Amino acid sequence: MKKSLHLLTALGFFALTACSSLDVNEAEAIEGNYPDDFSAAEYMALHPELRSLQIRDYVKNYNKALELSSDAIDADVEAFSADSAALYRIFITPEYAGYSEEFWLEIEGQISTAQLTFLKQFNFYDTLDDLTALTKIPVDTLAISFQYLVFGREHGWAYRKCSDAEKKNPIQAETYPAVKLYCDDDGIIREIAE
Repeated sequence: MKKSLHLLTALGFFALTACSSLDVNEAEAIEGNYPDDFSAAEYMALHPELRSLQIRDYVKNYNKALELSSDAIDADVEAFSADSAALYRIFITPEYAGYSEEFWLEIEGQISTAQLTFLKQFNFYDTLDDLTALTKIPVDTLAISFQYLVFGREHGWAYRKCSDAEKKNPIQAETYPAVKLYCDDDGIIREIAE
């Protein structure tokens, strides 16, 4: 399930990066295409994997711009890999790796090689305090919003929580391309009445 979620969000990743080329006039032009009650913050809260992609891309570009020796990078990666408290935080934070705390307990914190490789995408090569550095990464709300327009909406992604009245609405049944709007009822995707 986790792999398919990452694959699905990877398809929408192009929307996250394409947005940086939009100027103010283009951003204003697409503004009318969102539902009236759309909020980038709420959409991102429902889909923290979008923020995770944004963070990993930021860290990758940041590290690429550093001019560090391979020895310095290796030392930093080794320290990062040995910091079990930081690895735990990154592992269970939805906006970072997004695994559950129950899963952490299920593996007794014994991170697999594949999981560690994934966690290393959150490692800044020039600091030992990666958790603080991660919290300072700016949020590109325009990119998050744009992802909804070019990917999320047509794939039937919920863009907000359901109201109490909407919790009686039909469960999502249509496939791509979706034409209806959807809300999230604690993990159940329901139609929003027009």
